[in-house]
Amino acid sequence: MTEPAYKFINYPYNSSFVNHPVLIEYTVQSHNLTLPEMLEHIQSFLQASGYDFTNKYLDIVDAEA
Repeated sequence: MTEPAYKFINYPYNSSFVNHPVLIEYTVQSHNLTLPEMLEHIQSFLQASGYDFTNKYLDIVDAEA
């Protein structure tokens, strides 16, 4: 197995989403992600952590726009 490229970890103890000890770990294996692909993984991690993305999504906005 290859080493992970990215690892996101959430310890949601005492959160409104989880009322028992749990660890949420999201691992991305690929080192060759585009920025939109990486955003998809970040959004998936946030959803697993309890955030609601109903009718919402993450996006990159050009600072000069």
